[in-house]
Amino acid sequence: MSDALTQIVQISQELEQRLEKRYGATGRGLHEKLTSIEAKIPSHVSSRIRKIATIRNHAVHEDTSLAEENLKAVKEAYSYVAPALKYTEVALVKIGKSLDRVQKISDDLEELLAQKYGATGLGLFAKLESVKEKLPFSAKNKIRKLATIRSKAANRDFTDGHRYIDEVIKLDQAIRDILAKSSSSPQKRQGPKKRVFQRKEDKSSQRRQDI
Repeated sequence: MSDALTQIVQISQELEQRLEKRYGATGRGLHEKLTSIEAKIPSHVSSRIRKIATIRNHAVHEDTSLAEENLKAVKEAYSYVAPALKYTEVALVKIGKSLDRVQKISDDLEELLAQKYGATGLGLFAKLESVKEKLPFSAKNKIRKLATIRSKAANRDFTDGHRYIDEVIKLDQAIRDILAKSSSSPQKRQGPKKRVFQRKEDKSSQRRQDI
């Protein structure tokens, strides 16, 4: 057994033990144990456990080379779920709801940028980049900060969705206030200045003709 495959198998076995002890999981293998208690944990966690189980099974039963190719992905998924599985079922559900709300706020902000400013791209960072010239500086900074928190919570640290929910709510409200004020501010007129400039040119031209 290769070192990569050994590590993946060990990670899978550790997750099985955690699901058994913490949530009372039953069944053979990680897939079955996860299925038996999947209703007790948020989808953000279960989807990553399922991914580890799938990679482990393919590497063990079909192609051992898959272990080397997917070891990094397995470790990333494990680093995400391991802190979450330290919580009780009640706490885990609460964290999951917070993360869902962070995601919803981010999605709604993406939709606002798309509809109001014509933002394009996949994700909040991309949409911000596509319309950054149209937004007030203070709004851009806050959107970027919110996007950073959302990305970290969704991809690197499950618990951050719970830890930063209050900050995300405040950022979202501040962004919407800034954008609302910006859109209601009167635009400067350029027409009169151009006409004044044109009259000055006409007078200069008349003087040259008189001379």
